Amino acid sequence: MEQIEIFWDPMSLTVDSLGKKRLLRITDGDTPYISVSIRMLSIDTPEVHYPGYQKPSKQDENLAQLATWIQDRKAPIHRDLGDFLYPKLATGKAGTLQEEQGKKATIAFQKLLDKKLKSPEA
Repeated sequence: MEQIEIFWDPMSLTVDSLGKKRLLRITDGDTPYISVSIRMLSIDTPEVHYPGYQKPSKQDENLAQLATWIQDRKAPIHRDLGDFLYPKLATGKAGTLQEEQGKKATIAFQKLLDKKLKSPEA
């Protein structure tokens, strides 16, 4: 049976609540239910939403404007970074592409979890 290794450093971690979202719920006298987001090491995929749950596709126009700003050398960034970013942003669909790739990454990750966490058949 394959195993998933989980690295956890509980130092200075207080698990009680985060705003209105409860992270710790007691189900009975010996069973805590802990809900904590974890970040995968060495994996970086496109986000499927921005702060406030705004879809990246809604930023296509703004990102195209940023591309123009970079092309005109008005962006306060190093020229090499601008040269790297410009073709990605100039498509006019940078946010849409990010959103699509993020959804594909989410589906692939769910399939991986389903495979790795599947109970062994008796």
